[in-house]
Amino acid sequence: MKALDWKRYLDGQVEQHAKRVFTLAELAHISGRSGAALNVELTRLRKSKLLERVARGVYAAPGRATLLDVLPWIDDRAYVTGAYALHAQGFITQTPSEIICFTDRRHFRSVRVTSVGRLRFAVIKPPVYAPPKKGCLASPEQALCDLGWMADRAGTDLRSLYTFRKLDRLRRDLGPRRLGCCSLAVGAILRALLKNDGVNLPVSRNDAA
Repeated sequence: MKALDWKRYLDGQVEQHAKRVFTLAELAHISGRSGAALNVELTRLRKSKLLERVARGVYAAPGRATLLDVLPWIDDRAYVTGAYALHAQGFITQTPSEIICFTDRRHFRSVRVTSVGRLRFAVIKPPVYAPPKKGCLASPEQALCDLGWMADRAGTDLRSLYTFRKLDRLRRDLGPRRLGCCSLAVGAILRALLKNDGVNLPVSRNDAA
């Protein structure tokens, strides 16, 4: 297939089927090639910026694939949380330079630069590590607490890093289970942020201690 034919095919898959990610087996079937010939074809497509390798044996169309399309192929145990998840859902105004992904699997490289952004994988243990039941984007409630947990470890104050908004839209059941992962100081900061937006949370055992 010529580059133009590939472009038409890939564009058609996105527009007609919302398909943005392709396995090596799918590309081999489409091209009718295998082995060394397929590798040469994929190298050509990558140089032409028609495809990007996002994981072993998995490719995506640059500019077409979204973060949530790509992440499960890189690590199906990872999920997006913290500042990026809050920004994506409209709860902070700043656009983070890195996308924090919590996982329970170790990566050879903790940072991976892709067409969907710079991903940083953090190996986390429960109860902080808690994958969403659906998808790979943490809820704003979970993302806020995870952001507080990370700030706690880094010794930073969230209020000096981000401008928060619409926190009054968060669920009221945020408190005891999630805030229990944070120190007293960070838990207090999160409560103060939420209180400013009219959200009053129940006091957890840790806060009451």
